[in-house]
Amino acid sequence: MQSGEKSEDLFLLPFRHTSLKVASMSSKKSVSIVWVPGAWHGPEAFKATGDLLEAQGYENGYVHLASVGPEKALADPYADVQVIRKVIEQETDKGNDVIVATHSYGGVPGCNACEGYLKKDTDGKPGVLGMIFICSFAVAKGTSLWMGLNSQPLPWFIMKGDMLEAGNSEEIFYQDCSVGEKAQWRNALRPHSLNTFKDQVVKYEAYKEAPSAYILCTLDNAIPIQAQEGMVQQAGTFIRTETLEASHSPFISMPDQLAKALDRCAQKVIAGQ
Repeated sequence: MQSGEKSEDLFLLPFRHTSLKVASMSSKKSVSIVWVPGAWHGPEAFKATGDLLEAQGYENGYVHLASVGPEKALADPYADVQVIRKVIEQETDKGNDVIVATHSYGGVPGCNACEGYLKKDTDGKPGVLGMIFICSFAVAKGTSLWMGLNSQPLPWFIMKGDMLEAGNSEEIFYQDCSVGEKAQWRNALRPHSLNTFKDQVVKYEAYKEAPSAYILCTLDNAIPIQAQEGMVQQAGTFIRTETLEASHSPFISMPDQLAKALDRCAQKVIAGQ
């Protein structure tokens, strides 16, 4: 990163599922929300939000990204795309339509995974209705995260060969969480395969092809609010935005508010078909 440049400026450059019974125009169907975590994180972090959604009639389950915690860098930088598609297929095979909800890094493989799976492309069969981004990357076609960083690591990145670790996570990811939560989730972080940042580009702008929503987090130290707002503005296609006064991890610090925001967004995506 060059002297004087801010991370938010660089990010503005061209970075088990949940099921809800809803009434559609033709029939009542189950809509599954396929959860895609960000870098370094497993899906367990979403459990508090998922429990609240379950009380509203949802079921919960999550994608385990291939890029999180491998013994060595992935041979295929697009491996996460296939993992996400498997979960989408599990849900559509049940007869469910899907909303893909992504956090942080998950926006890149999440978008790519939707290609060919959108409801409009399935000849009336179950498919992806749209996406919900939770302080997540909605970047232009042909862009990698690394390009958005001006091909330079952020100050809190810890580079270990072909693997990437996150430093200062208490302040970058969890600054509005309790002391105990900060320690718990810091210890749960796993190394991430660096080539998914460098060599994986967005091939499909799913947020422009299907109704999608964005949940902005104003206290985010990983993807500053200016960067989130810039991505929303550049996309120009989000049918709903929600704003939480939260860090990068609202699913830990305020799961109740996040669950309510997700429900509002999901209903808007469903209505947008």
